[in-house]
Amino acid sequence: MVWSLHGVPSGAWSNAMSMAPITARQSPPCDTPHPAFQTIADDFREHCDLWLPKPTRQADQRPIVSEIPTLVLHGEFDPMDTRTTQKRMTAKLTHAYTYTFPGESHAGPPLGCHGSIVQQFLENPTRAPDSSCLARMPGIQFKTRGFEPTVTFVMSAKANASTPFGGSWEATLGGGPDWTIQLDAEGTLVRGMVLDQLLPISEGTIDGATLSFKMKSPDGARTITFTGRLQNDEISFTRDVEVVPGGNPGGPGLLGGTSLRVLTAKRVR
Repeated sequence: MVWSLHGVPSGAWSNAMSMAPITARQSPPCDTPHPAFQTIADDFREHCDLWLPKPTRQADQRPIVSEIPTLVLHGEFDPMDTRTTQKRMTAKLTHAYTYTFPGESHAGPPLGCHGSIVQQFLENPTRAPDSSCLARMPGIQFKTRGFEPTVTFVMSAKANASTPFGGSWEATLGGGPDWTIQLDAEGTLVRGMVLDQLLPISEGTIDGATLSFKMKSPDGARTITFTGRLQNDEISFTRDVEVVPGGNPGGPGLLGGTSLRVLTAKRVR
């Protein structure tokens, strides 16, 4: 996906660009006898008229030469825009910022680290965005112990300190996607974030064998409080959700407001 000072991508742009290679090979025949497919055929032809009106000159196929600040974003597993394509696109862009997002595919939503980089670029296109969040993004997770969604708590301690909660803990969720929560303990204080969307952890504390922290849902409508009690190699969490008046209660899963009152995280490392 490409952002430049000329504008930002829209659904129409993305769809039309996706249709461009398809219309040359797969557009339905103009004399299709099936009325049910007529609308689809017309839509294909419209995209062809916009994006493939006539053969282009050889000069039009050369890489764009420009000094305009341009942000080029690429998913690690993007099946459409490969790294080779990315290099060709930016070969003559002298003011381009190029980033690859671990674990993402094509046209990922601008949330978390993705959204942070986009926002920084739009605020000041003349300066390279701070991309340090890329190193904290979790890579793709290959399920080897089952296919239920999970949340992984990764706890580390500052400097030479130690904590009984240190290590990685995994709990099965009732629904929704997988999550990774990075927690950093410094004495009795705990900081961190939900890596998948860069949601900050707040009011984190350790009191003996009890760990507690809060986070807000991406829309700010819900505050989720986790309270975990450590016993051997398990942390039994209770999860309380406070919804602002008139706010979206959310659905199932880690950040939703329904179900998932209790979950048990087991030490995996």
